[in-house]
Amino acid sequence: MKVYGIYDIRTLKAAKTSGINEFAFDFRPKSMNFIQSYKCASIISELYKSDDVIYLIFEEEKSFVISSILKELKEKLSLSNEKFINQFKLILINQNEFDFQNDFELDISLFYKGAVSSSVLKKIKKLKTIIIPYQLVESEFENNTLHNFINNLYTLIGSVNSIRIELNVDWTDNIIPSLSEYIDFDDFSIDINSNIEVCYRNVDLNKFNLSIEHLKALNTL
Repeated sequence: MKVYGIYDIRTLKAAKTSGINEFAFDFRPKSMNFIQSYKCASIISELYKSDDVIYLIFEEEKSFVISSILKELKEKLSLSNEKFINQFKLILINQNEFDFQNDFELDISLFYKGAVSSSVLKKIKKLKTIIIPYQLVESEFENNTLHNFINNLYTLIGSVNSIRIELNVDWTDNIIPSLSEYIDFDDFSIDINSNIEVCYRNVDLNKFNLSIEHLKALNTL
């Protein structure tokens, strides 16, 4: 289970208390969960553990911007290059410049929206995970095209070695009960959003904790 869009230390502490050690910070300027690199480094350093897996979210971002943020985080956290590579990962959304992704030493997760070819995936040397938004799966189900979607998905990832499949869900999603019979998900992720907040950028921790325990049960489906 992964929590995406962490923007304050209290939410990260709640996630860690729930046993979650994989979480993401969102560097998309238009995102409601946007965080600046210095704030991200401050939050990480206060609760840092060597087994944390930290994801950094970017969308249609330039290579030099990502490189600058990675360099700043590594320096502020005083991590060796080896340690940084082992603990930090990239999540890329709507990224068109696929060739530049090989500029980075970090593992890459890619949001899948049904419009990427196997030839493109093969270009991304550090690609480890395909993230599928549940809304896409639900839409395919409602349109009676889920089987075709699944066949296309497995054909796609079958062309690339050792790709993990992650389902990105929302707090209010009613997951199709039989979904796990069709797709073998390796992990689940969820984004901080208004469905779990009292008000803007203020997570309801009681609701968060209860929801996390419910969602963690998805891993046993």
